[in-house]
Amino acid sequence: MSSISLTAATRSNLLALQNVADHQALTQNVLATGKRVTSALDNPVNFFTAAGLLDSRADLSGLLDGLSNGIQTLQAANRGIEAIQNLVRMGQSITARAAAAPDAVSVPAFLPSIGDYTAADVVGAQPAAAFASGSQNLVGLHGVMTETAIAGPLNTTPGQTVEVQQAGGPVITYEARSPVPTPPGNFFSNATELADRLRRDFNAIVTVSADPGTIATVVPRDGDRPITVGGSGISPTQPGPALTQSADTFSYEVNGGAIVTFTFRTPPDPANGFFNSPATLRDAINARAEPSAPSASLDGTGSRLQLIAADNDDTFQLRGSVTTLSNLGFTQPNGYTYQPSPSLDTKSITYTIGKGVEARSVTVPFGYEATEVTTLDQLNAHLLTADMIATLEPSPYGKVVVRGIAGREADTITVQAPIGETSPTGVRILTNENAPYSVGAVLSEPGASQRQSLARDYAGLLEQISSLARDSGFNGQNLLMGATMRLTFNESGTSSTDVAGAMMDAHGLGLLTSIDGNFLDSQSLQAAVSQLRSASDALRVKASELSSAYNTVGTRSGFTKSMSNILAVGAAALTDGDMNQAAASASALDVRRQMATSSLGLANQAQQAVLQLLRG
Repeated sequence: MSSISLTAATRSNLLALQNVADHQALTQNVLATGKRVTSALDNPVNFFTAAGLLDSRADLSGLLDGLSNGIQTLQAANRGIEAIQNLVRMGQSITARAAAAPDAVSVPAFLPSIGDYTAADVVGAQPAAAFASGSQNLVGLHGVMTETAIAGPLNTTPGQTVEVQQAGGPVITYEARSPVPTPPGNFFSNATELADRLRRDFNAIVTVSADPGTIATVVPRDGDRPITVGGSGISPTQPGPALTQSADTFSYEVNGGAIVTFTFRTPPDPANGFFNSPATLRDAINARAEPSAPSASLDGTGSRLQLIAADNDDTFQLRGSVTTLSNLGFTQPNGYTYQPSPSLDTKSITYTIGKGVEARSVTVPFGYEATEVTTLDQLNAHLLTADMIATLEPSPYGKVVVRGIAGREADTITVQAPIGETSPTGVRILTNENAPYSVGAVLSEPGASQRQSLARDYAGLLEQISSLARDSGFNGQNLLMGATMRLTFNESGTSSTDVAGAMMDAHGLGLLTSIDGNFLDSQSLQAAVSQLRSASDALRVKASELSSAYNTVGTRSGFTKSMSNILAVGAAALTDGDMNQAAASASALDVRRQMATSSLGLANQAQQAVLQLLRG
C-alpha cells in the first residue's frame, strides 16, 4: 500500500472520516451504557473515586441487612413480652382465687430434734460424766483416826515452820523462834512448847517422845475430824493406823486403757494417790498428768464427787471395792461404763424444704472447728439460705425445732445425711437410718383440695410462660433467654449498640411453685402474689428497654439508607453520561460522516478525469 500515492486532499478527507468514526464509537458507548467513564482510561480520578463510593455503599447495604435482622429480633422479643404479660395477669387471677379459698394448713411443718442443746451449743457433744449421790462421809463410815506419828527430831531452827490442818479447815502455821515472845502466840522453840500450842488450838492429845526434840503422836479428840501435820520444821508425817482394808480402792479406766487406782488412807496424800474423802479423791484424780485423765470436781455442797471425761469422745469405767464405790455415792454396779451422749460433732445433716422446682437444700456441718456450726445463730445462718429457721424449745429438753420461714410453713421438711456419709446415730434427727426423714404440714379440707388444684393450674401456667420465652427468638437470637445482640451502624465498626436480653422464663422472672407445697396457706400465697408483681414490673422495664432500642435501630436504619443513596448519586455524577448531549453528538457526527464521505468523493474527481482520458 505504501507504493500507492494518495493526494493530499484525499488523505485529509480520509483522516477526518476516521476521527468522525472514533467519536461516533465513543458516543454510541455512552448511549449504550449511560456511562461516560467506564474504565480508568476514560478518567482515572473519576473512575477510582466512584469505585470507592460504590464500595462504601456496598458495605452499608450489608449493615442494612444486619439492622433489618436486629429489628425483627426486637419485634419478636416485644411480642413475647406482651404474651408473657398476659399470662402473668392470668397468674394473678389464679392467686386471687386461691386467696379466697379456706386455709388448708392446721399445723405447719416443723422438724424437732431430741436431746439437750443450748443456744451456744447445738452440736450436743456432752462428754461422759459420773455423778456421785448419797453418802460421802468416808471417815465416819470407816472408823476414826487414832494418831498421827511424826518421825525424826523437830527442827527448831528459827524460821522453820510446822503446818497443821484439821478436817479440811484452815491451815495454822507455827514458826520456830528463840526466845518465844510473850504472849507465845504461834511460836515455839522446842517440841514441848509446840505440843502446848497444838493442845490449845486443836483440843488434841499430843505426846512427846523420849527424845524431847520429837513429837510422837497427835490424836484428835473428835475422831471424825482427822488432823494432818506438815511443814519444813518436821520430818515427813508418817501414816497412822489403817482405818479400812487394803482392798478399799477407787479406780478408773479410760477407753479400755490402763487402770488408774487410788487407795483409801488416813491421812490422805493426793499427790501419791491416797484419799480419805471426796475432796481428797478429787485432788488425787486431778493430780494425774495423763491427757486422757477425767477431771474431778465437787458439787455445790462440797461433798459429792463429779467426774467429767477429758474429751467428748472418751468412754470411761469406774472400778474399785463395792464398799468404796457405794460410800462415795456411785450406785451403779462395779465396773459401770460411762459413755458420751449422742453427738453431732463432725457430722453433717442435709436439710431440704419443699419439692420440685421450689425445693431448697443446705448441708450443715456440725462441730467445734472454725468452719463448722456450733451455735444456734450459726445454724440459722445456714438454714436461712434455704428458707428455714431454727428455734430452741427449752422444755422439757433443749430441742432444736426447724421450720419454714414465713410463706413456707406448709412445705415438707426433709433431713438426711449427705451422699456418702453415714447418718448420725442416736435420736438427733429422729432416725437411725440413712433414708431421708420427712415431716409435712397437717392439712384440712376443703381448703387443701381447692388450693392444690389451683396450684396445679398455676404450675402449668408457669410452664407456658417458660415455653413462650423460649419461642420468642428470631434467626437464632432470643433476647428473652438471656442473649445479647450487637448491631453495627457504620462500615468501620466504630458506631454500634448492644441490646441486652434477660432470662424472662418463669425461673428468670422469679416465679416458683411446687404443686404439693404452695397455696396451702395464706402466707405462701402472699409470696406468689409478690413474685407475680415483681415479674410484671420486670416485664414492663424490659419492654421499655426494647422499645428504646427499637427506635434507635430504626432511626439508624433510615439514616443508613439515606447515606447509601447519597453515595450512589455521588458515584453516578462522576461516571454517568449526559444522554441528551450524547444523542445530539451522535446526530451531528452522522451528518459530519456524510459530509466527510462527500468531500472524499470530490477529492477523487480529478483522478476520475485521468481515468476517462485513459479510456479515451
